[in-house]
Amino acid sequence: MKKRSKIIVGILAVVVVAIVATIVVKNNNGQEVGGQASTQERTVVINYNPDNYASAVFQIAKEENLMEKYLPENVKVEWTTIASASDIRDAMVAGEIDIGTPGIMAYMTAIDEGAPLTLMSFYGYATVMAYTNQDNINSLADFQAGDQISISGLASNPQAAYLAALKEEGLDVQKYNQMLVKIPNTEAIAMLEGRNQIKGSILSFSANLKADALKDQGVKKIRDFSDVIEKYSIGTALIANTDFYNNNPDICEAIRKVQNEVIENWDKDMEKNAEILANQYDCEVKDVIDLMEKQPPTDKLTGYNDLAQLLYEVDMLSKPLKLEDLPNYDSIPR
Repeated sequence: MKKRSKIIVGILAVVVVAIVATIVVKNNNGQEVGGQASTQERTVVINYNPDNYASAVFQIAKEENLMEKYLPENVKVEWTTIASASDIRDAMVAGEIDIGTPGIMAYMTAIDEGAPLTLMSFYGYATVMAYTNQDNINSLADFQAGDQISISGLASNPQAAYLAALKEEGLDVQKYNQMLVKIPNTEAIAMLEGRNQIKGSILSFSANLKADALKDQGVKKIRDFSDVIEKYSIGTALIANTDFYNNNPDICEAIRKVQNEVIENWDKDMEKNAEILANQYDCEVKDVIDLMEKQPPTDKLTGYNDLAQLLYEVDMLSKPLKLEDLPNYDSIPR
């Protein structure tokens, strides 16, 4: 009798294990999304920049409620809009933000210091231009020691693009890097127009449109950084707090599916999405369409090692980071 009881208990245990093993997580549309089978209510805090084209994928996903399509039904999304790279880094390290899209340069400097952040994929190219208000300046090489060039933030995509261009053009990277002064874009554009203090400015979309409108005041574009931006993969990256990444693989997988849907439908939904982004950036739809055609988003990270080497050469990293050294290297699109 005891032997029979043990057999029955053993069979029941196997059945229970089998049932648990077949539990799947479903999203709000009833689709299976894989990952952990917890039914506990969870919250994912996602940070994005509503004014930055490199974060366009999240801007569209939020407007179209795509997160709800793919996330497990027991997961709630909280959105934050911190813009400063250093503030994003600090909040992610502290676990106050779970998923973010900081500049790839900011991510590199953070992990170089040991920050617990995990790179999931590339997210979107930056859009960066250089302008001047000086008649005798027609290229980066024409700036002289002592000149001031404004930039909205350091350890940022604009700085990364500027440094990459200097290297590609064979200029003294350290010398020209010292010309940068941190000035908000609105003030920088006013200084360009007034021809005082600064002799150049590194601007991102859509601030560059305001500089383009100052052509009659002698403001001119001298460099489009698109070539080095693509070569060095300068833009935003999809980053997770490492503990969150390890403990919530289903949420991370769902967010990657959201990203893939926006990328796959980029051309098909361009006009609709351009209207969404134009409202975000307070600019004309045609300007956004031009940019969407020129710089569609990608999750492929091809220039990571080149950018890391550049940052190491200008003493912004303590060592030349390698993409292949990341623990989740095999899962990163490239």
